[in-house]
Amino acid sequence: MSRELEVRGSTVVEELLVVPTVVEVDEEKVEVVDEKVEEVLEAQESKKFKWQPWQDRLLAKQVLSEDPFGSARGQTMKSWEAISDALALIKPVGIMRSGIACKSRCGALIKAHKAKNSLSLQKTGTDEEVSNYTRDMDEILIRSEQQARDPAIKAEAKRKLEKLEDDGKKIRDEAMRGQAKLDSVGKEKATKKRQKRNNELQALQDLSEQLKEQEVEEKALLETMRKEESEFRTTLLQQSQRTEASMNLLVAELQRDRENRAQEHRELLLALLATAQRQGSGSSSSGLSSSGPSGSGPSGSGPSGSGPSGSGPSGSGSSASSSLGIWK
Repeated sequence: MSRELEVRGSTVVEELLVVPTVVEVDEEKVEVVDEKVEEVLEAQESKKFKWQPWQDRLLAKQVLSEDPFGSARGQTMKSWEAISDALALIKPVGIMRSGIACKSRCGALIKAHKAKNSLSLQKTGTDEEVSNYTRDMDEILIRSEQQARDPAIKAEAKRKLEKLEDDGKKIRDEAMRGQAKLDSVGKEKATKKRQKRNNELQALQDLSEQLKEQEVEEKALLETMRKEESEFRTTLLQQSQRTEASMNLLVAELQRDRENRAQEHRELLLALLATAQRQGSGSSSSGLSSSGPSGSGPSGSGPSGSGPSGSGPSGSGSSASSSLGIWK
């Protein structure tokens, strides 16, 4: 049988898997066959694929979820196939491994964990992810030891599992208490924060109202200033117009007064000229009368004495001219 397995590989595996009568006859033979099948398939898949650290972490979580170690006899492979199906559905990239490959890899991880080599297989990932993986492997190791044939190992595994469950319960309880405390503190902080925000909003609203009132007052003041400016301009314009009208009236009065004075001067001048002409005419008549035949001859009171240089027309003309100069 071994030789056929080495030569034909998966063909012999299929023949060995379809032997239900062997399970009923001898369970030890079935286990031997299962182990040989696992070795063959693991050898085939190891040549194609290599498990990555992130895949090991997901495998450990899924093993804890399905718990193939606690499956009933004859249902173990179904649990490993369920693990394989679940890994294939992981988003965004599924892990395409068979159930036997998942079981084989889990066994290798358990051996490495027993040898304290789990961290050497986790070369990538955050500290939190690696720490969670270590805790998962602790629990997987305990569950796997529960299925051992040695009663002492089973008892120790049961004790470890109970301790692990107790520790997990304590951690959950502490986490719940811590969460409750955080919730209380968070509520108090949220209340204070909300109160502070409300106070700030109220202050902003008050400031907004003050600004609105100030804006209304400024608008009213600006409108009053505009009205006063308009009234001032109107008053100034009216005063300017009245001043201009007064100036025009004054200029007109001065013009009329000047014209009246000029008219009076002309009339006075004409009167003086008329008076001068009358006086000149009267003097000429008097001169002719005094220089008649009874005069003293040419050298007496004749033309020489009463002539032009005497009291004749020349003398009267000088008198009229002096009068005109005075009136001017």
